[in-house]
Amino acid sequence: MVTVCAAADGKVVGDLGVHLSWEGRTAEIGYTFDSDHWGRGFAVEAVEALIAWLFSGLGVARVWGMTHPDNR
Repeated sequence: MVTVCAAADGKVVGDLGVHLSWEGRTAEIGYTFDSDHWGRGFAVEAVEALIAWLFSGLGVARVWGMTHPDNR
């Protein structure tokens, strides 16, 4: 679990979660962001950085996630 903060003021805006499986070759990711911060690019930027780190830093071969049915 990782906390995501806004660079401008350091306020917490959301979090990222990772679950590794298949001996660290596969990663399931998820995230939650405060609705006040939706549509401002926080999730995109955080998930892009996380995925880059998983592939290049940890050597993960597959990353996946699902959309919650209530997520608009």
